[in-house]
This record gives sequence, C-alpha cells and structure tokens, in this order.
Amino acid sequence: MKFKKIHANIITVVLFFAILVPVLLTVDFPDKAIVILSDEDFQKYGFPGNGTANNPFRIEGLKLTNEPKNNIYYAITIRGTSNHFIIQNCIIRDYSGGIYLYNVVNSTAKILNNQIEECGEYTGINIFQSYNVQIINNSISQAEEAIYLSKSDHSLIINNTIYHNRVGIWISYSDNVEISMNNCSFNRYGITIENSQFTKILNNIICSNFELDESIWSQGEGLTISFCFYLQILNNTIKNNARYGILSQNLLHSNISFNDISYTTLAIEHGLGLFLFHSSNNSITYNLIEENRKYGVYFEDSRDNIFHHNAFIQNGINVEDNAFSQFGYNNTWFDNITLEGNYWFGWNTSLPYIIQEELTEDPYPLDYNPVVLDLFFPLFFS
Repeated sequence: MKFKKIHANIITVVLFFAILVPVLLTVDFPDKAIVILSDEDFQKYGFPGNGTANNPFRIEGLKLTNEPKNNIYYAITIRGTSNHFIIQNCIIRDYSGGIYLYNVVNSTAKILNNQIEECGEYTGINIFQSYNVQIINNSISQAEEAIYLSKSDHSLIINNTIYHNRVGIWISYSDNVEISMNNCSFNRYGITIENSQFTKILNNIICSNFELDESIWSQGEGLTISFCFYLQILNNTIKNNARYGILSQNLLHSNISFNDISYTTLAIEHGLGLFLFHSSNNSITYNLIEENRKYGVYFEDSRDNIFHHNAFIQNGINVEDNAFSQFGYNNTWFDNITLEGNYWFGWNTSLPYIIQEELTEDPYPLDYNPVVLDLFFPLFFS
C-alpha cells in the first residue's frame, strides 16, 4: 500500500514537470529595459560585438514590453558613448518611449528593423545631439512623435513605416538630414521640419494625416515647414490630408518639385494644397496640384517665388481658385527661358491666367499637362 502511494506521488511529480517545463520554455518573457550611460555598459550587458565600426555592439532580438515602475521611461536609453552600436530587430511595446539616444559620438549609431508600438506618452525614436544616426526600416505606431530628431545633423531617416501617431517625423535644428522613402500616413501631422537647412525630403508617402473632432476632420497636415532654407522637397506623394498638403512659414531658397499635392479636402474651413507664408525665393515646378478644397496654392506675404510647369486641376469651386495671393508680390508664374507657364485645367490658353489679389498673371498658360510623376511607393503597412 505504501509502495503504491509513493509510486503515485512519483507519477504525479513526473507529470507535473512534464507539463510545466514545456510551458515555461514557450512562455515569452519580456526583456528588461536597457540603460547605457558609458562605453563600459555595453560590455556589462554582454552584447555581441566589440564596439568598432566593423564589429559594432549589437542590441538585437529583444522583446521589451510593459514599462517597469522604476522611473525608466524609455525601453532603450544610450547616452554619452563613443562605441559603435546597432539596435536591430527588437520589439518595443507599452513603454512611455521607445529608443532614446543623447550625445552619442558622430556616425556610431544605427537603428534598424525595429517594431515600436504604444509609446503614447513620449517618442518612438528620440535622437538628441547625435550626428549621422541611421534610422532605417522601422515600424512605429501609437507614439506622441514617431521619430524626433533634434540637433543631430547629417542623419538618415529611410524606409520607415509610421502611422497612428500625433506627429510622424519631427526634425528640429538639424541640418543636412535626408528623409526618404518613408510611409508617413494616418498621423495628425505627417512630417514637421523646423529651423533646419539643406535637408532633403524625397520619395515619401505623406497621406491621410488628420484628426477627427466632434463635427469635422478639422486638424491634420501633410508636410509642415517653418524657418528653413535650402530644402529639397522632391517626388513626394502628399494626398488626402485635412488642412494643408504643404504648409510653409519662412521657407527660403528651396526647391519644391515633382510632388503630387492633391485632395486636401477633409477640413471644411481649410483645404489648401500648398500654403506659403512669409516664404520667398523658392522654386515650385512640375507639381501635380489637384482637387484641393479651397485653393491649389495660397500665398501670404511671400515674394520672389518662381512657379512654372505645374498642373493645377480642379482646385476650389472655380478655375479661378487654383491660385490666390494675399500681400504677395514679385512672384513669377513662368519659366523665363522657355517662356512656358503652368497648366490651368479648363482655362482658355489664349488668355493669360490672372492670379487672384496679386495683380499678376501667368502670361504663358500651357494647353497640356506637363507633369509626369515617377513617384516611389514603398510597401504600405498591413
């Protein structure tokens, strides 16, 4: 009898571990937050690599979920380092912020192929005073700002999927940055650039950025620019945003060309394809500006801009609503070499096209659409 009882207990223990061990092996335990405040900390964590350019430390394959209750707000924090490192293939979810870099040495940081979600209090990827950072192939959603870059010149933001954030990409006081091939859609603000120069915005999708209030789609802008100069804004798809496709304030000596700026219709009180405020000496050419609710182009206190070979198609209520200028002057509406202007859909091209309020005109309206866009379309998020 005693033997049978012992035998039964042994069987029970064996069965218990036979069931428990496989379960424990398959449970997906989250990793702990990473805080690196010196080069020595990379080695303390035991990351592979040695910190050189050819063999950087690799922070990879981590699953960081559920922010701990010990005043750690970012899943990964790296400050004051000089070693080379890569953050790649990590999943970050439900922290106040995702990745924070501060004062890391020039050209030492790469952030690649990470998935960052539900960091709604702070920023998905926050870069401050760190030059030549590469941010490539990441997916970021439900953050205050998906990517925030401040005082971090010569950085690359390429092929990221950014959606359902308050701000998609925000660049501040950072020069010579490249923002290309990103899908920045379904945010409140798509891309915001301020106090920066020589930045390139190329081949991005910036679509359907809006916020719904109680009555109408009242907020939402595609590309917002303020106090910038020598920007290259080329080959972007900027469509279906609420208030403005492109809103510029104090934009100088920049090139806006080969963009599709269309269907800015979701805000009843606005709906401007391109709004230039205190913006001068810019070249706006070969853009498709189509079916924006109020105006295709709206000027206020802007001068010495050149417009030619743009296609204005069915903006506003009437053909006269394609372009409006308030306190604008000395803007040119044709190419002074070819003597060719813009295409104004539905206009009698034997007559000059009059720009409302500016007392100027396009004397050489085109009878054909000159815009053939070769836009890059990265894969849309699923």
